[in-house]
Amino acid sequence: MVAMQNQDSIPFDETSTTLDAKGDIDPTKGKNVKRFDTLGNAYGADAFSLATNFALAIFNNVSGIKISKGEKAKLYEQELAKVYNMTGNWPLTNPTEIGGVRLSDGVISDLVDLAKNKIVISRPMGQVGVLNFRDALEAMLTNPVRNRYTNVTTTYQQKASMIRELNKLYMDAATKELLQKPAYANLAITVQDVEAKRKREKGE
Repeated sequence: MVAMQNQDSIPFDETSTTLDAKGDIDPTKGKNVKRFDTLGNAYGADAFSLATNFALAIFNNVSGIKISKGEKAKLYEQELAKVYNMTGNWPLTNPTEIGGVRLSDGVISDLVDLAKNKIVISRPMGQVGVLNFRDALEAMLTNPVRNRYTNVTTTYQQKASMIRELNKLYMDAATKELLQKPAYANLAITVQDVEAKRKREKGE
């Protein structure tokens, strides 16, 4: 068991945390961890290319990534920019901890990649099909048919809340899958220990 510390969250790290295609630790990627933005695009990838100045400005400012002009921004990307403009907050996030356990860059990389690029969910937030995160996000933000998000009565605050809910849906599914991988058995134990400690302190 992992010893608990008297603080809000404890750190978790591995010598090498990046998984290969089989779900095993890849020892060649322990130091050069791939990082992802909140849409699941890898830093430096062509997928960062946006055309409109407002989208570039928002994306650069919120994500910390410096990108240059490219093809025209997609409709759902433009919608994300509108939500940011209307609410003052970027509605997508990537995790830094699981259940009070702070994650290393390598663990975050694997978790975000799993959530934003690999996990598929059936009918997420009522959208039709078995979709990965970006396809589900695009469908929710642009589908005009029987879609609460695109209903004219839905406010931008409500839209931001729905985007955060979709983000959480995929993150929760990815977290569950990640903690079941043998490579992350120690992390799973640590998360369980932190939760048990929290319950003991509350007298549950």
